[in-house]
Amino acid sequence: MIVEKMTKEELEDLVACYIKVEGYTDLRSIYYVMRQEYPGEFDSKEALSAIRKVLKEERAQGRPRCCNQI
Repeated sequence: MIVEKMTKEELEDLVACYIKVEGYTDLRSIYYVMRQEYPGEFDSKEALSAIRKVLKEERAQGRPRCCNQI
């Protein structure tokens, strides 16, 4: 079975959802849950980069980013 990898935008939206809906606030927790729920569907380096970017945006803006369902 071939699994299509998530795009950078999809990863960022997923991270935003974990923050807004689930309340996660740290890189390790978000990455762990992503690995459990979406095994093999993303590149680790891209996922970690997306998590860092969204967390940085969240801290700078002080509010959640829009949560788009994937």
